Amino acid sequence: MANALADPLPENEELKEQIRHPERLAHKGCLMRKKILVLILFSVITSLCAWSPWITQDTAAKLAETQFNKAWSTVVDGCGTFGNDLGVKDFRKLPFGAYVALDYQCGLVTPDEPVLHANVYVSFAGIAFGYPKP
Repeated sequence: MANALADPLPENEELKEQIRHPERLAHKGCLMRKKILVLILFSVITSLCAWSPWITQDTAAKLAETQFNKAWSTVVDGCGTFGNDLGVKDFRKLPFGAYVALDYQCGLVTPDEPVLHANVYVSFAGIAFGYPKP
């Protein structure tokens, strides 16, 4: 009996074992390692985008103002952030971007006209959402 346990499997048994688990022999565990590496890489990229350290207060302000002014540049008496006390006033960092409060005025402005406000979301990709468009 001890000899039977010490002997390797007969060739028929080896073939049956290979047929039963072909993926183990073909990849030798590399498939699971690749899946784990892909999952780790995906998690790192997602975490970096959620953190988005490149979206600072200055960057978000420039992106929001530039995209807002560019959208209204073709309108004759359109809106803009050009003038005193206009532009970005508040900054709040969120996952995947930031919110900024944008102050602007539209049309021919009288001195006593109140400033208009819009909350603009600047994504981690640098795209602004939520500003009024023409």
